Parts: sequence; C-alpha cells; structure tokens
Amino acid sequence: MTKRSITALSTTAVVVLLLVVVWLKSDRGLYVHMRSSSWSDVAVQSKNLSKPVMLRSSTGRSTLKANEISHGVYNIHVRFKDGKEFWATLFHYDAGVRQRLDVYIERVPGTETIKVKEFANQVDLVFKGEKRASKTTRKEPFELDWI
Repeated sequence: MTKRSITALSTTAVVVLLLVVVWLKSDRGLYVHMRSSSWSDVAVQSKNLSKPVMLRSSTGRSTLKANEISHGVYNIHVRFKDGKEFWATLFHYDAGVRQRLDVYIERVPGTETIKVKEFANQVDLVFKGEKRASKTTRKEPFELDWI
C-alpha cells in the first residue's frame, strides 16, 4: 500500500466513524417495540415526559417512541386484545452515555407469558426476562434493568 492509499483509507474510516456517531446521537429516545399481533395499545408514562406517549395497534405501527428520555423512571403499560394487561418499569440513570433505549415486548402465543429484551444504544443487551402478565400490576410492575 502506498502512503496515498493509506491516507485515503484513514480519511474514509474517520468519516464513517463520525457518521455513525452523528446517527447514534440523532436517534435518541425510548423505543418500545411490540413483537406480537395480540396487543391493542401501549403507553409510556414518566414525570420526564410532558405527557404520556401512546400507540394503538390500529395505526399499523408497532414501535412507540418517547423522544424526551432523560434520567428517571419510565412506566410501560401494554393492553392486549384479550383484555390482559402487562406493566413494566425501568429506571434510566445513564442518560449521558445511553441515549437510546430499545425495549422489545413479545407475548408468547396462547399464554400470558411476556418476554422482554432491553438494549442500550441499539447494540448492548442489558436485560432479558419474562413474566406472566397476571403477575404484574400498576403498583407491582415487572422491573426491568436499571440502565
């Protein structure tokens, strides 16, 4: 390799790295991804949000986004088409580094078991667990990882 090709390769690598950093920073927030067809609505509530964020399955979308993520508690409520409800909570304490949180919620077909995965910055799996919907309430939600 010549000095010129090494310089060009280094410049390209730096540009790609900067684009990735800009992309990650511009895509911040709390994303709740519904991974089954049996849900009817999902909501996120927090003192950090100016108002609760809600998504209904009738919209055709399956991802809810709360833009205003910062340090604090976030409560997630899912209502399923059969009337079952699922409550979860997470505490976000690292808003400086973990600016994007993705929570994937999937109901196991024919059961009330809910599987949850939680990622920070789209790539770091920070929590994986499952819980029966009937074992969660507003006052006793499924506690996800503190991130």
